[in-house]
Amino acid sequence: MSKTQTVPVPIRKRFMVIGTATPTMAALQRCLRRGRSLQVTSVGDSATLVATLAELTFECVYVDLTSASDALWDDLLYLGQMLPETPVVGILERRDTALEARAQDQGVGAFLTPPFTIGALQSACDEATQKLVTLATYRRAMSYMEASHRFHASLDVEELLTTALRELFRLSPCQKARVLLSELDAAKPPLGYEASFSDSGGVTLRGLDRDEAAIELATGMLNLTISYKESVLMVPLRYGEDPVGLLSVKFPRSVGLKSQEASLIEHLARHLALAVRNAQRHADLMREREQIFLINEVGRQVASCLDFDTILTDIVDHVRRYFAYDIVAIYLPGLTGPQGQNHFLASGIGGNVIIRASVLEGDLGLIHYVMNMQETVICHDLQRQSNWQGHHTTSRSKLVSPIWVDGNIEGALEFESSRPFAFDALDRRVAEDIAMQISVAVRNTRLYHQTQAAREYLQTLLDVAVDMGIISTDSVGNIITFSRGAELLFGVSSEEIKGLQIFPLFHRSSCEAVVFELFRQPMSDPWESDIQLHRRNGETFYASMTVRPLRATQSPGYLFVLLDITQRLNLQERLHRMSITDELTGLYNKRYLTTLLPRETSRAERQRVPLVLCYFDLDGFKKFNDSKGHVEGDLLLKWIGQLIQQVIRRNVDLPFRYGGDEFVLLLPGTYARDAVQVGERIRQAAEKQYNGEVTVSFGIAEYRGENPEAFTIRADQAMYRAKRAGGNQVVVDEDLTA
Repeated sequence: MSKTQTVPVPIRKRFMVIGTATPTMAALQRCLRRGRSLQVTSVGDSATLVATLAELTFECVYVDLTSASDALWDDLLYLGQMLPETPVVGILERRDTALEARAQDQGVGAFLTPPFTIGALQSACDEATQKLVTLATYRRAMSYMEASHRFHASLDVEELLTTALRELFRLSPCQKARVLLSELDAAKPPLGYEASFSDSGGVTLRGLDRDEAAIELATGMLNLTISYKESVLMVPLRYGEDPVGLLSVKFPRSVGLKSQEASLIEHLARHLALAVRNAQRHADLMREREQIFLINEVGRQVASCLDFDTILTDIVDHVRRYFAYDIVAIYLPGLTGPQGQNHFLASGIGGNVIIRASVLEGDLGLIHYVMNMQETVICHDLQRQSNWQGHHTTSRSKLVSPIWVDGNIEGALEFESSRPFAFDALDRRVAEDIAMQISVAVRNTRLYHQTQAAREYLQTLLDVAVDMGIISTDSVGNIITFSRGAELLFGVSSEEIKGLQIFPLFHRSSCEAVVFELFRQPMSDPWESDIQLHRRNGETFYASMTVRPLRATQSPGYLFVLLDITQRLNLQERLHRMSITDELTGLYNKRYLTTLLPRETSRAERQRVPLVLCYFDLDGFKKFNDSKGHVEGDLLLKWIGQLIQQVIRRNVDLPFRYGGDEFVLLLPGTYARDAVQVGERIRQAAEKQYNGEVTVSFGIAEYRGENPEAFTIRADQAMYRAKRAGGNQVVVDEDLTA
């Protein structure tokens, strides 16, 4: 048996032992040295470990874990970096689950405890080696997973394809790889890239010809399952059940493709297909968003400007800004500019955007064809249609949409690109939407020119009418005429506001929503109302406004007629206040009491809240008035009015001068016990002010649900009870029945 134990391990030649001189490690080294062909190197500290690894490599490393220290864990980390493919066995005096778990995290693949034999040592080395193989496989799978996750960080399709090829060459022993992508738009050919090794050993990427990509894609997509034939792995790219493209990977004949490698590449292809579809959808979403922004910008420009040259140049500029078209052209032979231009052209080839107006004559090529056929046409490759050549020699594709005005085609909108197959269904919608906006601009411009002279004449007439504001608009709210009277009303000059939208004039007004609705849902009948408006300086004024639809067929819109009624309303307000107010005291008068009392009793009963009515008059007022004169008497009544205003709740309680020296208080939400305090404050203030020469007899009645007349009688009786008792006191109606 001893001879069997001393047989050297056939494969392991050089071993390293790391650890202190403990009995366990001494026993390990004695066992290793029994194999005469083995070389054992002992390392006791980190410096020796670094020096040893700089010179030698080892078949296996045995590490003493019985006296684990921070230095030992650092040594294990360094060992894993320097010898990542060397198995490591941990030596323990006895099994320790926690220590073993930590050591496994540091790269230890197997564990051994005494007694030691050559067979046990070999088994431990084999186990640690297998762990390394498993770990390498795991790390390889994780590398593929990390690569697939990186795909989802990009939303650019071409970047995704090139990234996928570079990752394939980094992770697998491939010789050449191609990725082919079918377009969502059937009118466009597929997109493809190829990667291969260059002469210098690096990876070279090149784009594939669209026709070449289409042929290979059609052949490879016949079989929608992964296949390996003649050293080429074909993996279809699928999103669910939908084919997205094809990935083909060529390996050297000397490399045997393992099923695990194929599975990892298939996993990579699934993530690539998902990332490509997400990128395509994101690109479509962004283009649709840009289309919405573009149409809004163009629509706003058309609605806010009546200068046709400005509108056309702005449309061309907006289209070039939102979409990567090399040429944008607008052709309108029936509507020329000041120098006879009928063609507005923007060229972006060469990096600089140039917008110019020119005269286009003779054969119009595709423009002429579209105007005759009356439909939008896309030419995917101008080299195959030489008679439809573009404005620039480098143009390869073109899109032309007709411009309809009042049921007739009067021009065309044209997009050109230096790329073949540059236009799809979304570009078609963009062109047709922009063409519709141009038709609106043409129509508005014609109306503007036809009515310009008439508006100038009308403006002269309107300037004479300074006592009222007259404003006319077109059908979308642009101000056409703005009279002198309107300038005085709003504090805005005609030159500033003509051609702009009318809506800001009614901002924060009582009819703002109505004015917006007029242009959203045209009305057929006149609309009249008294409204509150604001001048430019923020001052408020009131106007009686009439809005009438303009019946003219060539220039529909609205006529706004405003008459300033601010003074009239102020006068009415003053007259109303005079009719309900006592002139001497500033309190409400008796007539207004007869109006408010039924309303307040009804509300108290409906809401089930208390209500108090107080009657009081001045004791000794007649004698005071006779002795000191009516002037002093009037001053006394004024003082009482001011006293009442100080005592009651502002904007809640209602004070009245009933007549002569008699006053009434109507206190909503108040109980009789609370009204006593009000009465006492008035009584005490009057007694103190006039040293008892003039006092107050105060009567209080709390509402019981009777009619206003009965309610009044109870309050009046309470006041006379106070007066009969000698005056200068407050009496509550309940005291009469107590």
